[in-house]
Amino acid sequence: MSKYLMLDVGAGTLDMLYYDDESGLHYKAVVKSPVLTVAEKARRLQGNLLVRGTEMGGGPVSRF
Repeated sequence: MSKYLMLDVGAGTLDMLYYDDESGLHYKAVVKSPVLTVAEKARRLQGNLLVRGTEMGGGPVSRF
């Protein structure tokens, strides 16, 4: 009788899976990775940008 919500944040997508083992129902969603959204916003900025942190990969942000 457990319910699970699993997230996988990758370089390109954020995958979400919900599973209820009592009913056997499961739902999956795939959306654009948050780091890609941040990178798109950063590209539109003018001037210098300092990016810090370790929670989210910075590859797409630091490559532009």
